[in-house]
Amino acid sequence: MLYISNNKINNWTEVMRLTNCPKLEEVLLEANPLFEQYQARGDYRMQVLGRLQTIKKLDGVPCNEEEHRQAKDFMIAQQMLQRFGSIEQIFKKIDVDGDGSLSKKEMDTALRNLGFPYDDDELEAFFNSVDANHNGRIEYAELEKKFDIVSTASDTRG
Repeated sequence: MLYISNNKINNWTEVMRLTNCPKLEEVLLEANPLFEQYQARGDYRMQVLGRLQTIKKLDGVPCNEEEHRQAKDFMIAQQMLQRFGSIEQIFKKIDVDGDGSLSKKEMDTALRNLGFPYDDDELEAFFNSVDANHNGRIEYAELEKKFDIVSTASDTRG
C-alpha cells in the first residue's frame, strides 16, 4: 500500500514513476491537483488504471481485470485523439487499404506503430470490444462509439 494523497502532484510524470514498483497493488492518490482536475472531467480512475496496470485497489476501491482492460482501451483512444485530432483522422490513418473498414491487421499495425505493447489476446479483446456487429471489421461508427467517452472527456477540458 502506498499513501500519496494530500500532495501537490499536478501531472502524470510523478504517477508514472510508480510503474517502477511492479509489486505495488494498492494506492491512495486522491486529494491533489491531478485528482481534482481529472475527477472533475470524470476520467480520473481510467487515467490512473490505464497507467498503473498492477493496481488492485485505487483510493480504497477494488479494481478488476475488466476495469483495467477498459482503462487501457481508454488510454489508447485518448492518445490516438491527441495524436491525430479527431476520430475521422484516426480512422483514415489506420485504414491503409482505403476500404472503409479496419481489419485486425490494420489495427495491430497502427497500435504497434503508436507504441502500444499489446499481446495477441489483448489485441483480440480490444478489436472485439470495438467490432460491435462482430463481422471481423471495424466500421467508422463502431470506432466512433468506442471513442465517444474519450471525446466527451476531451471536450470538457476547456
